[in-house]
Amino acid sequence: KVYDNDGSFYYSKTVVIFNNNVGIEVLGLSPNIIYNSANLSVTSSARAQINIMVSDVQGRIVQRMSKDVMAGENSINLNFSSLPAGTYQLTTSTTDGAIKTLRFMKL
Repeated sequence: KVYDNDGSFYYSKTVVIFNNNVGIEVLGLSPNIIYNSANLSVTSSARAQINIMVSDVQGRIVQRMSKDVMAGENSINLNFSSLPAGTYQLTTSTTDGAIKTLRFMKL
């Protein structure tokens, strides 16, 4: 929250800061209760590729994809319309070996 001299205020943009010069950070999936699609938020220090795997609660892989990300903030639209209703895990892996798992519900 930033205040001006006249007492008015506005909210500044949130920016992710890396502790090193290279890397990809998966920030989150929104919404996490999905009807047909969701946006995966990713920040990258350089152009790279991210691998995405979706598995059901039994651990079966139901969807795989690779997406290119650019340096900076990225919003990757993911289409889940072909998945039946249920609970899923979305696992991302990057070229530098980082792995992150997020959970979501498909209605």
